[in-house]
Amino acid sequence: MKIFTLLILIALIASCSAKEKVVNPIDENRSFMISTDVGGYSLKGINLPSGNIHEEDYYRKFFAEEAKNKITAIADNGMDVFFFVPEDMKILVVGKSDMLMKAVIDFAPYGLKPVSITFANATDAYVLNQESNDVSIVDLTVYEVARNIKCGIQPVGISSYGNQVYITDKVANLVHVIDTRTRAVEESIPVHPGPTFIRFTDDGKSAIVISSGVSGTEENPMKDNAMVTYIDVETRTVSSTLDLGFGQMAALDQYPRGFEVTETEWGFVQTQMGLFRLDLRNPDKIALMLRIAYDGIAYNRVNSELILYTSGDNSEISLADDSTAEIFQKGKFAGKIFAIYPNN
Repeated sequence: MKIFTLLILIALIASCSAKEKVVNPIDENRSFMISTDVGGYSLKGINLPSGNIHEEDYYRKFFAEEAKNKITAIADNGMDVFFFVPEDMKILVVGKSDMLMKAVIDFAPYGLKPVSITFANATDAYVLNQESNDVSIVDLTVYEVARNIKCGIQPVGISSYGNQVYITDKVANLVHVIDTRTRAVEESIPVHPGPTFIRFTDDGKSAIVISSGVSGTEENPMKDNAMVTYIDVETRTVSSTLDLGFGQMAALDQYPRGFEVTETEWGFVQTQMGLFRLDLRNPDKIALMLRIAYDGIAYNRVNSELILYTSGDNSEISLADDSTAEIFQKGKFAGKIFAIYPNN
């Protein structure tokens, strides 16, 4: 009987594809870093699914001081982790190999508040700044701002592939293209009103823009359909468009909150009404995967999973499959979440 049971178990494991997850909710213990204001601004370490706090403040541990302002974003380039503190006008850098403080990138001399980043190559990062049309180029060999270049009116989204950096301009309704070889805006592509989020497909052939349908802020009374725009990178022209929504989940009612592209050739857009999936192989296809109003979405390429979270007095973190959006693990956090980063 024991041999028979063992054979069944082996057969079940063998039948799972490389992309399918075998999760034991009892044994699985995942660690995440959360930016919050619980007990003051801090970076807490939380385990899932238990929700136990295993580190009260990574910020103090990394930087030997209390955080004075909100950490709004966390990013990494495979070698370092970058923590954004716009109100301090700086990005703090920690080495991934030893998780020790490595550098402070200071934007104060330019009066700029860094909010998002793309790593164009091994030596250059391009940074967007809050309420500014200055795009900062950071020299990653010395962790300093090398120069600032003017880009449009209100750049809000940034992504890169090869030597191309694409930036969405929410007011001008344009996508600006910077060539990293010239470090200059080479072209501006007209798109649907309110372009906010942008990502490249994994092959770099297309850039996908998510527009809210509102130029400027959501308080603007003129609202058009939320829209997905596909840009052909080779020709720098719009190849197709698609309403972000359908039926009772009408595109006119959608306000995008986040967008991620997965290695499995899907795009996931979180709005205030639900999670939509785009089929990047068929640009005319869209599906509603979850009717849950998550506040944020992130993609963990290491574990091939979506990280979905709400932010409030009682926040929820959900881990989902990067193809089906099936939630396979959840956890609770008693406080707001401003940014989240997987420790494993």
